Amino acid sequence: MAQGARASGTTTDSLSDDALRQRVRTLVEERLTQAERHFGRRIPRPEIRFDLTGKTAGQAERGGAFVRFNTVLLRENPEDFLARTVPHEVAHVVVARVYGPATRPHGREWKAVMRDLYGADPSRCHQYDVTNAARRTQARYPLACGCMTHHVTARLVAQVVQNPGSRICRKCREPLAPADAATREVGKAYSKRRPARKKKAAGRQRRFAYACPGCGQDLWLSTTRHNRIQRDGTRYQSGCCRAPFGTEAFTGRQA
Repeated sequence: MAQGARASGTTTDSLSDDALRQRVRTLVEERLTQAERHFGRRIPRPEIRFDLTGKTAGQAERGGAFVRFNTVLLRENPEDFLARTVPHEVAHVVVARVYGPATRPHGREWKAVMRDLYGADPSRCHQYDVTNAARRTQARYPLACGCMTHHVTARLVAQVVQNPGSRICRKCREPLAPADAATREVGKAYSKRRPARKKKAAGRQRRFAYACPGCGQDLWLSTTRHNRIQRDGTRYQSGCCRAPFGTEAFTGRQA
């Protein structure tokens, strides 16, 4: 843990949010470079985002494509955040790139990277005070039926406005409807911002054949996983032998 603190600097309490974010970016780069030297291979850089809210301090995409950080918790706990949270998420990226995204999120590979490579505490959860970072309560709007008024989210209001009669009261079994003109306008506005998604036409998914390095068995992967391997250098583990494989295992066959 001290190793992460040294890399991030000495005093962070007086830094602005922009300066703290830059510290995070710098530390992510340092930790990834350190992992590259350790494993002897290139690790593609993830996108770094600071859009995480609520009680979660950090989050890494399962395949290592991006990491997200909570600016509020970074601001309130800068030293510990840089020493523990940043290495925690970077370790997820390293494990996904080296061992494959099918590896357990907090398994022995992740713990080894945290403890042996970064010298950080391999604990799963933080102990930060999340009072100021807690999610805001969603606004509620009135829907009326035959017996009472229901206060619901804008999403549900939009459903009722778009499809009258689609929602009914559990008590009186009467359909729900906007209680006033203002609520109806909320539903219309929400529908314009987030139009209903069109369902994709069902079709046969293409599969790509890889050979297990351990036993030679064919491993048929989806287009998504195939692209991650070929484009991003992601490595997976075979389900039969738990052997890591990547681009070198592609047989060239597809179905």
